[in-house]
Amino acid sequence: MKATISFYQELAQQKRDEVLRLKKEIRKIRLIRLFLFIAVAGGAYLLWKHWPFFIATIVGGIALFLWAVSRTVDLKLQLEKDQMQINFCEEELQCMLERRTSFDQGAEFINSLHPYSSDLDLFAPNGIFNFFNRSTSQQGKSILATLLLKGSEHPEKNKERVELFSHEMEWTQRFRIAASIASRSEAYDRRLTDFCRIRPDNPAFTSLLRWFIPVIGIGGIILLSLNLISSTLFMVIMFLNFGLVGMDLKRTNLQSSILGRFEHRFKSAFEQTQLVSELNAKHKHALFDQQQLANAEKGLHELIRLHQRFEFRMNFLISIPLNLLVGWDYWQRIALERWIDQYGEATKNWEILLEENEAFISAACIRYNFREESCYAKFASSDSTEFHFLEMKHPLLSQEISVPNNLDFGNQDHFMILTGPNMAGKSTYLRSIGINIMLANCGFPVFAHSFTLPKVRLYTSMRASDDITQSSSYFHAELSRLSALKESAGQGDLLFVLLDEILRGTNSKDKAEGSQKFLVKLRELPIKGVIATHDLSLCGLEDSETGFTCYYFDSTIKGDELSFDYQIRPGICQNMNASFLLKQMNLID
Repeated sequence: MKATISFYQELAQQKRDEVLRLKKEIRKIRLIRLFLFIAVAGGAYLLWKHWPFFIATIVGGIALFLWAVSRTVDLKLQLEKDQMQINFCEEELQCMLERRTSFDQGAEFINSLHPYSSDLDLFAPNGIFNFFNRSTSQQGKSILATLLLKGSEHPEKNKERVELFSHEMEWTQRFRIAASIASRSEAYDRRLTDFCRIRPDNPAFTSLLRWFIPVIGIGGIILLSLNLISSTLFMVIMFLNFGLVGMDLKRTNLQSSILGRFEHRFKSAFEQTQLVSELNAKHKHALFDQQQLANAEKGLHELIRLHQRFEFRMNFLISIPLNLLVGWDYWQRIALERWIDQYGEATKNWEILLEENEAFISAACIRYNFREESCYAKFASSDSTEFHFLEMKHPLLSQEISVPNNLDFGNQDHFMILTGPNMAGKSTYLRSIGINIMLANCGFPVFAHSFTLPKVRLYTSMRASDDITQSSSYFHAELSRLSALKESAGQGDLLFVLLDEILRGTNSKDKAEGSQKFLVKLRELPIKGVIATHDLSLCGLEDSETGFTCYYFDSTIKGDELSFDYQIRPGICQNMNASFLLKQMNLID
């Protein structure tokens, strides 16, 4: 971890030095611009009677001034990128040292009916999504959330991409910066596919006019130069061309405006595509389709150039001659229509590739930051239902305070019945299992020394609550949750369940009898799991039924001191601490 911390600290310091250098250079360029303005104004005043020198001074001065302005823009952009990289490094240091981040928590994805997200605090403040998320675009966040909520059909393939990215941290930051620069504009979340759905409204005569205008415009100049037409007739031709361009000016302005709104997005996509191609070439890897990347680079570069040609219209000294002589607007509108016809369908795949990378970069950052604490899950063969988790822990607990624990389920094991006193670690253990299974199903790093499991779906029931708006009691809400669990078990893959104190909404005798019968019934289904409980009568299932094993967490009371070691053990807990805690808080004598 020390090497990782040093990487971020050194990179941040390097960029701080670069920021200071850029600020100095920007100040120099501003002085040069001031000097050029004074020099050109003075030269023009002194040389206004000498036309050749006067014109040369004006043209040369404007050219140098435009260069200085362009250079200032480039330096400011690089300054912004370096400052972003400093922020990224500081955020990753906070992630490593404090196990929390300032990234989006994904509150919009909360779904209380989801099989496990609420119980695992997936979208809570300082939750797992917040801990992982490095996405900039809304779609990137949505892809990450979907992976965590549903898993992936190809976790092994995802694992490969995450691991590759985890060895390219500077590259991942450059990729994120390209997206972050684009996100300054609201156009970033207007996707390229949205842009391609906006078909140019080109009437049938558009293609005809793009040839007609240059023929009579350039033809008029030739005829005028040969004295075959009068200057009056030439002016009539120019006014005709002006009218032809002007009558469709509203459509042209609309298309130019649409291009402008999406400018940041397609420039960002082009830069990100170049970065992916660079990574592909570096690793000589088939992880990304080379033909698709080449097509994306070519198409996006053409779109950027097309936007630049549309931008010529903003300068009247350029746009008026171009339109009068060659019908510039019509040529660009036809070019835009052809671009959408050629690349419109492909943009969906380009965008998916780039937005998926945001999600995998999120996981890669966690892998890089916690390489010593994490590994990748191994998936058992299709006929195995064994689970073997070694030194597993909760991702949000630091090494200093977390206590690793194991989980072992053979093919014949069905349920672990977990007992223990209050605050001994049962709920944390359940959430550690759930979170790491969720991460394994995504192909993301898990927090364990080793992690082997079959293909499995996850279901939890740890926080059922009553709902007054639905006339639903606490007990009824839990029954509904357990009913959904049972229904889910018939949908294919093995189900792994995490249950915390089931049937809490009824009396003790009823609860004990109902819980035992329910668990025995679940054993008939393709289900395995862990049941945490304070009801020691459930532990009798270990002796009376097959497939049940008992484990416990313990506490130690010495005088007025209560301590925990948070270590799981085989057997049944005999120590409870509720009375001790009530006394400690002066709630009982």
